[in-house]
Amino acid sequence: IMSAALYPSVMDKYLEFRSNYGPVDRLDTKTFLIGPKVATESEVSIERGKTLSIKTLAVGDLDRQGNREVFFELNGQLRSVIVKDEVASKELHSHPKALKG
Repeated sequence: IMSAALYPSVMDKYLEFRSNYGPVDRLDTKTFLIGPKVATESEVSIERGKTLSIKTLAVGDLDRQGNREVFFELNGQLRSVIVKDEVASKELHSHPKALKG
């Protein structure tokens, strides 16, 4: 509460980040900042007695919108998710065609 009064813009950014990405405080700092390396396994404790086992399997190619598909195992089940690659999308040059009319 005090931080919201002293630093309202920082608090607004934090609340927006938390609404977009959820509670990321369960991840270790290196995984949060850099992301997991391929073929590494992490254990994330989400609450007392509940631990997720996450193993990164592969990272797909960059598409035209700057997204990549990431393949991983979550507690032994194969999953995939589309992730916006902010660093690579800065280097991606798009030249959309003009619309007629």
